[in-house]
Amino acid sequence: MRRLITGLVVTVLLGSGLQLGAQPYTTAWPYLYSDFRDGVICMTGGQKIYLKLNLHLVMGRLHYLDRGIVKEALAKDIVYVEIASDKYLFINGTMMQVAAEQPGGFVADHITGDLESLAAGTGAYGMTANTEAVTRVSSLDFQQGVNTNHMLLLQEKDSGQEFDLRHEYFIVTDGKVYPAHRTDVLKMLPPDRRKDFTAFVKANKIRWNRPDRLILLVDFLKDF
Repeated sequence: MRRLITGLVVTVLLGSGLQLGAQPYTTAWPYLYSDFRDGVICMTGGQKIYLKLNLHLVMGRLHYLDRGIVKEALAKDIVYVEIASDKYLFINGTMMQVAAEQPGGFVADHITGDLESLAAGTGAYGMTANTEAVTRVSSLDFQQGVNTNHMLLLQEKDSGQEFDLRHEYFIVTDGKVYPAHRTDVLKMLPPDRRKDFTAFVKANKIRWNRPDRLILLVDFLKDF
């Protein structure tokens, strides 16, 4: 993992996030991008495979087009993936976007669909309508897209129910993955360094929902 980040300068990928927010995400099109985009899969050994790629928001899987049919790429032997100007790595078994990076580590963004909010319909008197919630969630085929005709998916993409994106951040350094939550990081640190960590967070005004602030934690965590 060190080889991927050595020599890189600090980079915050804000532009791609602005583009992603411009499209609706629906249960009939649970993909990060509005269509499959030109991308490259970089394999161990230096091989590069150029395909039309997209990220499935529910499964956290990489999908690609093969003669107009949507298929799933396995994580085995994949070093990293680039889709348009965005970079992804498989972390903890799921694909995450590199939201910010510097020599020694990076901030990973686990982008998923906010299915809980989608299911949280309200019934009379403000109570949760359980029947509606179940119907909404079950309307999403978790395997949607795999071995399906690409054009058919495009035709039906606006027929589903809309949902929002959810971003969950992680700090990755020296092969370790830290959830971007103060209490979670504290649990992973040696007891004698927890006060130093708390002081570092305060002095650097760390904001846990901001990749450009979270990247500062790499310098503190890379030695553990």
